[in-house]
Amino acid sequence: MRWLTILLVMLTLACDAQTNSQIASPQFKIVLVTNRIEAAPTFREVGGQLYNIKRSVLWTNFQGECLEIETNAIVISTFTMEPIYQAATTTEYVPTGEFSPDKPVLVATKIKVGENKVLGRKIILQNYPANLYAAIGEPISFRAIKIGTSNYKGEILELWDYGTPHIVTMIKTNLVSATSK
Repeated sequence: MRWLTILLVMLTLACDAQTNSQIASPQFKIVLVTNRIEAAPTFREVGGQLYNIKRSVLWTNFQGECLEIETNAIVISTFTMEPIYQAATTTEYVPTGEFSPDKPVLVATKIKVGENKVLGRKIILQNYPANLYAAIGEPISFRAIKIGTSNYKGEILELWDYGTPHIVTMIKTNLVSATSK
């Protein structure tokens, strides 16, 4: 092991540094191009953690009505839509045999005739995008992750986060002639 260490030190001292003569030359200059790219909308960041909101079981779908708009948060009254059914009958024909006609039979069924809004709990939603234009009294649908609870006007409400877009910074290095502009 000791011989290997000595050999590596000797090789390090004997080798010249590898340089690119074009970069060191005054006739060229290095140009850095920086681009910020937003990842697919299914990728969101919450608390520095990156999530795929379509695949993570921690994210929940909501329907709600905006009650109040605060700085970086909105208060929402959640609701679900339950179907309303009405009883009905339909006629089905049951085969009675090979040479006789089918027998009509009345069968009870249910038909969806509407939906009923069932109110849920109030929650606080952080990081809802401004470009989705939340308005008081308007219904909104979203997917969010629970991050805790918060005291809101003396009431303890669940705190949910919509997440922020995942931004990737791309840096590209270009070698440009110093005479070009």
